[in-house]
Amino acid sequence: MIREWNEESLDHRNTLLYAMGIAEEDAKRPIIGLVNSWNEMNPGHFPFKDVIAEMKEEIYRAGGLALELPITGICDGICSNTPGDRYTLPARDMVSTEVETVAELNMLEGMVYGCGPLQRPHAHTHTHQAGICRLHCGRYERRGL
Repeated sequence: MIREWNEESLDHRNTLLYAMGIAEEDAKRPIIGLVNSWNEMNPGHFPFKDVIAEMKEEIYRAGGLALELPITGICDGICSNTPGDRYTLPARDMVSTEVETVAELNMLEGMVYGCGPLQRPHAHTHTHQAGICRLHCGRYERRGL
């Protein structure tokens, strides 16, 4: 483990992982969060749905346990020139805080996040400050991992 857990906290975490069907041996692997902003209202993030299973398999083969953590994903193009347009800038901060929160409270040892150009710089800054290994998987990564 990269992150340090006290015995009681690790027991609690593992019990919950076992309850979700994760094997004891797999719970010992570093947990890599797949922070995923896929949703049906965001064409820029739509390809993420297709690559998640493959990413999980690759991370597993490399020795980690990938668990998906959905986060908010907005499309500034869909809300452009509507009253919803006023939410795009504040949403950047909301998403970056959400990424940092799920990474820290789950004590992720690494993460791959798929988010658009609006959220990427903020998510990168927050995870860097939290000391979490990260890899950005942009919407064009569908061509090859």
